[in-house]
Amino acid sequence: MNYLINASDYKNLVEKIYTLIKHEVSNPQDIEAQYPKLVIMYEFFRLLRGEAFVDIREPLGEGQSEIQRMEDEIFTMLEDIKSKIPQGSDKAKFHYDNMISLGLRL
Repeated sequence: MNYLINASDYKNLVEKIYTLIKHEVSNPQDIEAQYPKLVIMYEFFRLLRGEAFVDIREPLGEGQSEIQRMEDEIFTMLEDIKSKIPQGSDKAKFHYDNMISLGLRL
């Protein structure tokens, strides 16, 4: 089969995106405002890890387990961030609602 992107290039792309996301997750400036955006970044990474572009990219083979580990690491970091958001935070709710309304507009 003729793929648009080979496994090595795809893994490299995913690793670079992982590095960008990990930096954002590791250094939140305003947790309540950033958390909804960080969740979207995580969901995007999940798509790259397994469900996106499967018809145009070469299968990752053994590289898949490394990408799964990256996903798990981001998830754990997000859980830690979420635990630091005050329960019932109006600011967090405002930013969450903004992200939802953006999705609804699309």
